[in-house]
Amino acid sequence: MKAVSGKNKLTDMFNFFTNLMKMDANKERLVFFVLIFLSGIHVTSCLWIYICWLDDFGPDCWIVKAGLVDESIFVVNSILKIFN
Repeated sequence: MKAVSGKNKLTDMFNFFTNLMKMDANKERLVFFVLIFLSGIHVTSCLWIYICWLDDFGPDCWIVKAGLVDESIFVVNSILKIFN
C-alpha cells in the first residue's frame, strides 16, 4: 500500500512541475525519455564498477588497467566506457 501512495506522490510532483513549466505532452515525453536514458547510463556504469568490485579490482579489471584505483574519477570513466 505504501508503494502506491509513494507512486502517487511522485506523479503529483511530476504533474506539479509540468504545470509549473507549462509543458505540453511532447515536452513531457522528451523529459521522460532523457530521465530514462540518464538512469540507464547510471545503472550501466554502476554495473561496470560492481563487476570490478566483485573481481576485487584484479589486474585484468579496467579500473586497474587505467590506473584509477585510488581515484574517485573512475565513476566518470565508467560512464565514458559505456560509449566506447
